[in-house]
Amino acid sequence: MKDYSLNAEIIICTENGYLENMSKLLIWSIREFGGEFRNIPIYSYQPRKGHQVSDETTRFFDNYGVELVDICLNQDYPHYPLANKIFACANREQNTSADILIFLDSGHLLSVFEIQFKYGLGINALPARILL
Repeated sequence: MKDYSLNAEIIICTENGYLENMSKLLIWSIREFGGEFRNIPIYSYQPRKGHQVSDETTRFFDNYGVELVDICLNQDYPHYPLANKIFACANREQNTSADILIFLDSGHLLSVFEIQFKYGLGINALPARILL
């Protein structure tokens, strides 16, 4: 097996409701099929007030080594949830020493998560859309 020196992190956004199950499925798929990168750090942001995930989801995140970041970042555009992605990525960029940040939408399941890069971006991933 090749030795990859990868200093990267994954960022996702999770809020209460249907995104919780989608995020859990995404996280499970990364940990299950991630190969050499199955233990990559994952940060799940919930950047709006009033959208906290359930205790069950918090326990799932703990069990799968996901750090839940509960900071109200989207104060100016709470009616526009797509802004959550921008705020989450900007916050992570300011609070990490990782060389590479990867944002994944919670609505995707990675059936093959084969990242092959050694500081060059040769990424091979197969996203599959799951409709719940």
